[in-house]
Amino acid sequence: MARLEDLEGVALALDSVIFIYALEGNLEFGELARKIFEMIELGKCRGFACDTNLK
Repeated sequence: MARLEDLEGVALALDSVIFIYALEGNLEFGELARKIFEMIELGKCRGFACDTNLK
C-alpha cells in the first residue's frame, strides 16, 4: 500500500468508495480519504473519477 507522500505527482483513478468513505466519515478510512482529496485540492496529485457504466 502506498503512503500519502508516495502519491505526490501521480494521477489517481478514484473509485466511488473513496467518496463514500470521505462523506460518511468511515472510521477506518475516512480520514485517509479526506487527506487524499486535500492533496488533490492542493495540486500535489491529480484525481480522476469515471463512470464505468458508460455505453
